[in-house]
Amino acid sequence: MMQQLTIIGKIDGLSKIKENILQMEYDRFNNICQQVQECRNNDIEPQYIWFKDKNTHASFISEALMSIQHSFIKLNVQPLYLRNDVSRIEKHDNKKYKYWLKIPTKQRRQFWVAVNIPKYCENRLTDFTFCDSKIIKKNDEWYAHITIEKEINMITEYKDVLGIDLGIRRTASVVRLSDGMTRYYGKEIRNIRGHYYYLRKKLGEKKANKTIKKIGQTERRKVNDQLHKISRKIVNKAKETNSAIVIGDLKGITQKKNNKGRKFNRKLSMMPFAKLSDYIKYKANLEGIQVVKVNEAHTSQTCNKCGKKGNRNKGLFKCKCGYDDNADRNGAINIAKRGLGEMSSSGVSMTMPRTEFNMNHRIS
Repeated sequence: MMQQLTIIGKIDGLSKIKENILQMEYDRFNNICQQVQECRNNDIEPQYIWFKDKNTHASFISEALMSIQHSFIKLNVQPLYLRNDVSRIEKHDNKKYKYWLKIPTKQRRQFWVAVNIPKYCENRLTDFTFCDSKIIKKNDEWYAHITIEKEINMITEYKDVLGIDLGIRRTASVVRLSDGMTRYYGKEIRNIRGHYYYLRKKLGEKKANKTIKKIGQTERRKVNDQLHKISRKIVNKAKETNSAIVIGDLKGITQKKNNKGRKFNRKLSMMPFAKLSDYIKYKANLEGIQVVKVNEAHTSQTCNKCGKKGNRNKGLFKCKCGYDDNADRNGAINIAKRGLGEMSSSGVSMTMPRTEFNMNHRIS
């Protein structure tokens, strides 16, 4: 399986000449994107000859079509594309900056810019192949979105399954199917969200709009940091126990109407379910671990013992068969069992012994 990864590095140490050239290329590309978009809006197939001049790359029109197609909605923030056949990144330990990115232009055949790469990503640059990348300008700063890829040998035989139920009270409830060991994650995220919600509310009464915007960025950084930590812990546990990962698919849950009240809907809309799922998936795939998404409908309301519908009330699940448990844990077990069927049909084999696990073995 070919796995791609994007590393974001800040472009630093630009001279005035290099910055001017980069800005000209950026502006010219965005101008062509606008013209191409106008052609598409009028059902006209754009042709390169219409935009051809001595300063326009022949690849600009194909890159403009690609950029418009890949959800960069605002035309004034289209990224500048770097083709992998004419651009590359190199490491130079003897210079002030360690990593340098080659940027081809029309005015000047090429020039190099320094890129600050996060330390935890440095080892990946040596193992992966450089792909088509992008340059984006944000808040008067330049960033390189460097895309790399590597062939990953996916694991096809597992000894266990980790079922993950995503929720509001507990961001992720993780159950190991063989013995029922459970771990709950997300208390910190809930506290961060709640703290900044009430802080924004107070600032809103004072009409401190600039401060509200600033703390919003701080909140996103803190939540994102927690999501990375949670996804890393889950993937490490899957690697340690040779387990496949099964996640409940909550696609469209924030659009569903319910009668649980305004407060519940606010908390639901604030939870980063999709982002956490994406983090788990790409980190697991880099380790060769399979990630399966299954429909999570009714998993928290169905008894994992008898398969019948039970009663969920304030986070607790009770069934007529006598089984009772935490509702999120019950849902995670059902998700893991659904994943077993999905994996068997996709050629993944399980060596997990089919014995009844200890339902009371819990870790809070």
